[in-house]
Amino acid sequence: YCLASFGTLFIRTAFRVNHLGQAGYGDAGVLHAVQRLQQTGVIYRDTSRDVPALYGPMLYAILAVPGRFVTVANPLLLPRLIVFGAFLLCIATVVSIAHKLIPHPYWLWSVPLALSFSAMVEWVVQLRGDFLAVLCALLALRLLLSDSSRAVLAAGACAGLATQFKFTYVAALGTGFLWLLARRRWKDLAAFSLAGVLTSIGLYAAFMAREPKLVENVLALGKPIMDYAGAAAIVFHILQEPIALLGLTAICFLPWRPAGGWALLVTFLGVSFTVASIIALQAGGNMNYYFEFLFGLVPLAALGMMTVRRSPFTMAGLYLSALLLIFHVIPKAHKVVEFTRLPKLDAAHNRNLIALKAALRDRKVLSMDGDIALAASQIVLPDPFGAAQFERMGRLDLRPLAARIRGRDFDLVAVQEEAETYRGIPLLSPTLRNAIEQAYRPYCAMDGAVLLLARGSPAGSELAARLAALGCNVSACDSGSACRSW
Repeated sequence: YCLASFGTLFIRTAFRVNHLGQAGYGDAGVLHAVQRLQQTGVIYRDTSRDVPALYGPMLYAILAVPGRFVTVANPLLLPRLIVFGAFLLCIATVVSIAHKLIPHPYWLWSVPLALSFSAMVEWVVQLRGDFLAVLCALLALRLLLSDSSRAVLAAGACAGLATQFKFTYVAALGTGFLWLLARRRWKDLAAFSLAGVLTSIGLYAAFMAREPKLVENVLALGKPIMDYAGAAAIVFHILQEPIALLGLTAICFLPWRPAGGWALLVTFLGVSFTVASIIALQAGGNMNYYFEFLFGLVPLAALGMMTVRRSPFTMAGLYLSALLLIFHVIPKAHKVVEFTRLPKLDAAHNRNLIALKAALRDRKVLSMDGDIALAASQIVLPDPFGAAQFERMGRLDLRPLAARIRGRDFDLVAVQEEAETYRGIPLLSPTLRNAIEQAYRPYCAMDGAVLLLARGSPAGSELAARLAALGCNVSACDSGSACRSW
């Protein structure tokens, strides 16, 4: 199971790291904020006129660093390497925690187990703050386990830093406070709390001196659209992970001490799962909210390997192994075979985007497709889903953009080929959809997107000729159904 999981992770990551398009939905929005920081020194803008930047300021600051010194053809490459590096450091840190808690060589199982979460395969090179935040939280736990008063101050600082990447990562702060309180280590509790406050609230206050719009951006989801069924589906998916089931089962076999190291880890799991489940209720939530919880389960899963091996229930073990093989190993092995086709597909996709970028170099483009948005000379709407969500919440007015669309202000509009929704929210705002339908007509289909030209523009225009020369499928819009489902 671990080998099959690692195979999917390795192949998927290797051929997405230098992908010219998005590794996952939302990359264009984060990159747009990073580039804005590099060019203007400002991250956060007025949320009534722009889609809020929801992550903490430290994420954008760190991702912007490489671009100040090195220029590469793919602007996504260096930020992705930072996120992937944080993922690897998360694994190293959680393995160190397992080594500390499990004196038996079975702690070594934590290495392959930490590389076996199917929920993370699509996320390890996406431009998100989760792995950087989780790394800080895990470092805080590891420092607390060292039982050194000197390390407590650093643990508090790390726990506070986690909130700088995403303010909802408060589990390490809460866990450290409760654990030190249970052990009645009053001086250490004071030191941990002080360091945590300084690197969480203190750093946010320092950033606010330069970013007056910070609070209204990171708290833009204060009154969210709730989706309880979607949140339950995410939890169900997370708990289907075999390692999650193994780790939760191992809690029953813990060498339990209320103030011991395992108590720290279990408290962390409880706090992180609770926080994740609460914030996942909003309609924009996804599986990445539970990464902190999943990493925390790794030492328990390694302990579970030992307890299951010593269990007398041989037939039950064989039955569970058969289920693991049928429902997890075989599908993962099949996915590894599928992913071997990625190099050719990715190379073709990159060639198309390079050619499209050259064709659109002097054109005004509005794209609802993230990959084409990255190929345009300017990103007008970095997060169409976020725009639809905040419009429904009454936090964003898209009518000015819709007026520009009706006025045919753009030479080209790109939309996704299929009309999609996520947790009940359309990926394209109805306000913008109506404006596009009135002012633009589908011209051709390319790489899962429909490209539209202004109504009344000549069929033989220079831009139309450029698109046709790229191999954009004109006949799909003339006679097929591909351009009618957007």
